[in-house]
Amino acid sequence: MDTKNVDRWSDDEVQALLSLFAEESIQQQLHGATRNDKVYACISARLGDLNIHRSSKQVREKLKKLKQDYKKIKDHNNRSGSDRKSGKWFERLDAVLGHHSYFSSSLEANDITLLEAIHDETETEESNEGNLHEFSCYC
Repeated sequence: MDTKNVDRWSDDEVQALLSLFAEESIQQQLHGATRNDKVYACISARLGDLNIHRSSKQVREKLKKLKQDYKKIKDHNNRSGSDRKSGKWFERLDAVLGHHSYFSSSLEANDITLLEAIHDETETEESNEGNLHEFSCYC
């Protein structure tokens, strides 16, 4: 079986993910703390309620990829006057992320990679500290 196709998200799944991601309570939790594993587990559980079965790791990776794609387009559009780009999920992400300074700045690609690596290390260390099964979904 091709694992790439198993991991591929349908448009309906991405729309559901982005709807949850856009909720104010989710945004507050994601930006209010460095421990985001619980938020991703909550999003995963809420997707499960919609019959979309994705692990918290899959949720985190998909959101990371969507944000990277958004950032690339945003940076391109900030550099280019007339050659503007867009993407399938750009407008929805821009509504959520457009006001965040991280996505408005003109960081170099290496700076973004470094910030993501630090963020990923922090999440990995913190996820090893506690048991996510004891977490009650409050998002």
